[in-house]
Amino acid sequence: MAKGYDKLKLEPDSSCSWFYSKKFGKILYGRESLELFKFQSGVKIGSSPRESAIRVSPSQITFSSRPFEGLLLTQTVRIHSAESSAYSRVIKLTNRSGAQMKLRLVTLRDPTSLNFRREKDPPGEIGVNAFNRGAHVVMDDVADGTGVRVFGSLPSPSVIYMTREKQTATDLMAAGELPEQTAGISGAIAILTQHDVDLTPSGTFEIRMTSLYNPSRLEEALLEFNGLSEFVTDRTSHETVPSFASSSPSLNFSFSWAKARLESIEQETDLLDTLFSASALRTLRPSYLKTFLERIKSLQRKDGFLSHSLDPMKPGLLETSQFLIAACEFVLVQGDKKLSRVMQAPLRRAADALAGASTAGLVNCDPSLPQGWRRRLGSGYPTGVISEVNLAVSRALKEYSSFARSVGKGADSAKYLEMSKRITSSVSERLLDQENGIIMLNVDSKGRQHKEITIDSAAAISYNSFDNKMASSIVHRLLDKDFETAYGPRTVPSSNPLYFSSSYGEGQLGGYSTRAALTHALLSYQSGYGGIGSMQLEKVAKLVHIDCERMGGVPGEFPYWLDPDRKAITSHGSDAVAASRLVDLILYGELGLSFDASRLEMRPAKNSRLKWLSAQRFHVGCYGSFFLGREGEKVYSATTFQRLESRDALKFTNCEKVPSNPALECLHFFGPTQLLCAGNTSNSNVSTSVSIPLKDNQLSKSLFAGIDELDPETGRWNLSEKVRSSVKLSVKVSLNPSSWKMLRISQIMT
Repeated sequence: MAKGYDKLKLEPDSSCSWFYSKKFGKILYGRESLELFKFQSGVKIGSSPRESAIRVSPSQITFSSRPFEGLLLTQTVRIHSAESSAYSRVIKLTNRSGAQMKLRLVTLRDPTSLNFRREKDPPGEIGVNAFNRGAHVVMDDVADGTGVRVFGSLPSPSVIYMTREKQTATDLMAAGELPEQTAGISGAIAILTQHDVDLTPSGTFEIRMTSLYNPSRLEEALLEFNGLSEFVTDRTSHETVPSFASSSPSLNFSFSWAKARLESIEQETDLLDTLFSASALRTLRPSYLKTFLERIKSLQRKDGFLSHSLDPMKPGLLETSQFLIAACEFVLVQGDKKLSRVMQAPLRRAADALAGASTAGLVNCDPSLPQGWRRRLGSGYPTGVISEVNLAVSRALKEYSSFARSVGKGADSAKYLEMSKRITSSVSERLLDQENGIIMLNVDSKGRQHKEITIDSAAAISYNSFDNKMASSIVHRLLDKDFETAYGPRTVPSSNPLYFSSSYGEGQLGGYSTRAALTHALLSYQSGYGGIGSMQLEKVAKLVHIDCERMGGVPGEFPYWLDPDRKAITSHGSDAVAASRLVDLILYGELGLSFDASRLEMRPAKNSRLKWLSAQRFHVGCYGSFFLGREGEKVYSATTFQRLESRDALKFTNCEKVPSNPALECLHFFGPTQLLCAGNTSNSNVSTSVSIPLKDNQLSKSLFAGIDELDPETGRWNLSEKVRSSVKLSVKVSLNPSSWKMLRISQIMT
């Protein structure tokens, strides 16, 4: 599990190997395990279940044992978003038998990781000074004057025992009997706790354990520890946690995991991949992106470039371009004048660096380093004048032009816009294959033109779709048989005997790249082919949701690449860029959002395969919500974004999620009028009643309220039922599989 800077390694038996923080560069807690004992006729015997079902969700992992001798054991482990680094374990014991049970739970943890550390484990602490405070143990680092650890449980254990002897700890754990309490101890210690539980028939008992590390003061650590121990919930404000639902169960699942991957973007070691993910971070984690972009300033070289990800001594053209794109778009959509002033100088230096690299009309890349998205190729990568890099530079200068205009520098805006257009014009003249009308891969340092059609064309033109006919040709060419896989186009067509290899270079010469396939889907939306884009989006969602596990991957992970011929995933981890692209497809594909310094516009894809979708607490300059429903080519929408320009969207000031059947997604829009939007996320019929508060002052003065239902075929509102006005209105909702409806609350004069 990973979240933010923190990573937790769990074993199949539910034990924890280590809790590591990238921010502090060390293990904060080492091994954690538990043993369960049962007393029968005064004899203590081991009673830990041997088989467990493991349920993994984006925010937590749950271990559920099969009933063993009438006992059911469930454990839920999660990492918490807080000022400190913390994780919790909730242990629930349930008596399924008809007799009373007497149980004992013994836990072992190694806070320094020195006692049970494995050879390949990250470094830990050399020792701690530990003090037993009854309900919890407080530890300060021997080698650090400020770091504080707090471990405790609710309810408090009957015994807390600490020792420096590994064998003693192991023996006591196996015996299930701890000596008297230990008041305090120093060194590389192990902590053991004991809970004695009496379970009545059908009774349950819950133990909540929390392990926390704070880098500063004990007072702050204890304050946060008490909150986590009491509630054991995510400390992120619910008001700013984005949620998404749609008519596609696979897409709903994939979005949850994409959000989880971006919530742990701090674990990403590749600067360029983090910059590639900036557009989704702007929507899901704007505060983190702001901090990240401000930190990037310190990495900027004197010549204005950011360093290349693979060689810090050389300039990174894509790194600098992506930084300029991400920062300019973020400042424009935020409208933050203070941030504009802070970022003005570094953005100007980056723009000047890119402009200087394109003095000859096009940017020539260093042949000693791989450029573009094919960075995983050790050899055989494109060199010289590369279409993708040049169009990225063109896009970056265009975005800087918009930024300069927003801060009142009209002359600079015109200057850099002209430079951007000059690069685009040069690409059109020198890198366009006149025979098929599709952009070339590159012109190498020897002047040879590489006209082979690959997915690089989609990656390049997605930066700057300067020719709609060419974009349309690329979209359809990548759908041909020689590109086809079950999940979208492969990187190089199988008809290319020179380059094609389904596994070389981690799939970049013929295999399937998830981020590249999603880029093709984004280009499809941009070109007006919402049906193609949504089909590709659904294919990738199905890969993440269902097929990933069948090919040796992990459900919920976005594979970097796979071999479509062998149907095997051999890459490890989840690709943050692919996760970001999926979020982009929802916002800029399905919803059709676009923006500049003064405008936010929505033009939803009319021919999408998604019947409906909802997005709540998404950040586009401010937090807001959307609901969108489709019927044929007709689109109906509701939103709380007041500055949104949309011909058909209904605008409201607030939006709340309404509790209802788990298969339903119900959003209540209100202010000044009221609207209930409901969508069925399942493949079954759903019929229920939902209760919504009365928010309209005019309606509160009426005896009855009307429930008007939208007829999506005609666009008319028809009265479906009449209900008595009260503090809360009960509204009937019946939906077919994957369907949706809008219900307007209206006043009835009597």
